[in-house]
Amino acid sequence: MKTEKIKIIGCGNPLASDDGVGAYIIGELKKLKLPRNVEAVEAGNNPLSLLDLIQNTKKVIIVDAVKGHGPPGKVYRLKPRELEKCEKSISLHRLEIKQILEMAKKLFPDRTPEEIIIIGVEAKDLTPFKMKLSEPVKKAVPQIIEAVLKEITS
Repeated sequence: MKTEKIKIIGCGNPLASDDGVGAYIIGELKKLKLPRNVEAVEAGNNPLSLLDLIQNTKKVIIVDAVKGHGPPGKVYRLKPRELEKCEKSISLHRLEIKQILEMAKKLFPDRTPEEIIIIGVEAKDLTPFKMKLSEPVKKAVPQIIEAVLKEITS
């Protein structure tokens, strides 16, 4: 039986404090022994790189900073269809995740994932040229990793 491919994609800029949480989580996940069918990759801060990264994968888990109305460090689990109802602005560097995923479905309808999960982390600090996560986001790292690992096994 063929195992289906799962991709964890960390988005953001590690040079902008909490915006780098996606890349930080990918670094932490690479230290773990992930199943063979799971790939952890950084998308960087170019949202269009997601178009290529999500192709030919059964399930995608996107990890990124969120700037919404919750307390810093709060972890959200969302599906793309929930983004429309969401009051929070969940964006990947001026392009909404929803827009990118809609674009992918139009451009590559036969190669988009069956399931996409977004693990968003409420940012406190998005200061450029600061390579350190804020305390609330740093404290949320174990919860973020747990949420990602739960998605891999579900």
